[in-house]
Amino acid sequence: MKKIFLLIVSLCIFSSVCMASPVYYYNYSNTSNYAYEPNTDKNYAQSVAALVNRERLKAGVRPLILNPYLCNRSDIRANELAIIFAHTRPDGSQFYTVLDRRKFHYMTAGENAAAGASSPQEVVNIWMNSPGHRQNILNPKFRYIGVGYAYVPNSQYNNYWIQIFSD
Repeated sequence: MKKIFLLIVSLCIFSSVCMASPVYYYNYSNTSNYAYEPNTDKNYAQSVAALVNRERLKAGVRPLILNPYLCNRSDIRANELAIIFAHTRPDGSQFYTVLDRRKFHYMTAGENAAAGASSPQEVVNIWMNSPGHRQNILNPKFRYIGVGYAYVPNSQYNNYWIQIFSD
């Protein structure tokens, strides 16, 4: 019984450490729903991934693989940021619940979020100048990346960015 208890405690600690999730700016006061048609730009995903891989190569870390499933999930999260800018989803669940383990297998996931940046270069600069975001970007355990971008006019920040990382 003691071994089972220790195993459960160890797994809880491990999972909390593995879910690294820095965020650029929190604003919990803005939780209203927006009536909008989100605009996403797939070229932004490729541009952000290329800029991230340039930073990883400079640091001697293997490049990440841009994963279509993670990009799709990142687009969902980017649109959710206009509703609540946090690592929790509008329903209160954690960011990683956007990932379906039946469709995508992973052990560790991380998320970077940002709002207000108007270009891939600007958002990557913001993330690289933030210790927690930089840690996710340069984490050698991560192998895949998904990038999401949403332009939501008349929302608080208009531009919303997400990176989801996985092993």
